Amino acid sequence: MEKYLQQCSRRSGRMDVLKKNRILLILAITLSTQIKANDTMFSLKIVPDRCIGLHQGQVCYQLTTLSWQMPITSDYCLFQEKIASPLKCWNATDSGVLKIDFQSAEPVHYHLYEIGKKNAVTSSTVSVSWVYKSLKRQRRSWRLF
Repeated sequence: MEKYLQQCSRRSGRMDVLKKNRILLILAITLSTQIKANDTMFSLKIVPDRCIGLHQGQVCYQLTTLSWQMPITSDYCLFQEKIASPLKCWNATDSGVLKIDFQSAEPVHYHLYEIGKKNAVTSSTVSVSWVYKSLKRQRRSWRLF
């Protein structure tokens, strides 16, 4: 590596190329980081995103916070799948928070719509898990009576 650097330092033309390549690499990393940061501006986050019940099939209960952020200020409504009326609507804003009492034995999908648009802007899901998979007790292989 040292020999390579020494050869490059002898030839100023090559050193300029290396400097330009480093600058381009730094610029590319910076731009990709900014693109990822802008993607996070377009989100619907649910905390916690998993509800854990005791037995499989039982309704799971928890307090859940839904928060969203968009890059454009507009009118938005948050819907729960299979329910026609919105949970909440916001006017002339680019973010919002809603706390709900989650109650379900199945995963629930939430969708954020911009008012006047047919397709959801973003979606997220609360999954449901259980500590015990079945309520049925295992049959014993032997009986006294």
